Amino acid sequence: MRDAVFIGDDITALGFRLAGVHTLAPAQDQLADVIAQERSDCRIMILTAAMFDALPEKLSDELRNGRSPLLAIVPDARDTMPVPDLERQVQRALGIEV
Repeated sequence: MRDAVFIGDDITALGFRLAGVHTLAPAQDQLADVIAQERSDCRIMILTAAMFDALPEKLSDELRNGRSPLLAIVPDARDTMPVPDLERQVQRALGIEV
């Protein structure tokens, strides 16, 4: 089992690869299959915001709400898409204002 896997664009993957993280840069039509295969073989799954946004809703919900692997959503190297504010979404869902 891998500690972490990064799934995103080629440029951002390069930085993670230099840090020793296993990286993948799948085409959009292969993304769901790659995630399904990798999620059982890693402790932490790191996705760019664009890749997370491209997932089918059911799969993104499973990743966001699942216990394993831990999910980290990061901006890509070009900062083309903002990272979702998960804390704000949870607060909104629970009716909590901090």
